[in-house]
Amino acid sequence: MKLGEPSSSFESGRILTYRIGEDADGYFLMDRMVRWSNIKYSLVFVFDNNGLLQKHRMVSVR
Repeated sequence: MKLGEPSSSFESGRILTYRIGEDADGYFLMDRMVRWSNIKYSLVFVFDNNGLLQKHRMVSVR
């Protein structure tokens, strides 16, 4: 878990989300306490029952 504690966790930790910001230098992790109005993206990881990554997406937050 090099990304640290996720912003949110669903389905007993099978789905993890991270808040992602963006500036001129690229993407960066946002603190989980930052207001959603300042978030550009949510990085979503979906794991199977064995803890293996099955899907990942970076979803635009509106």
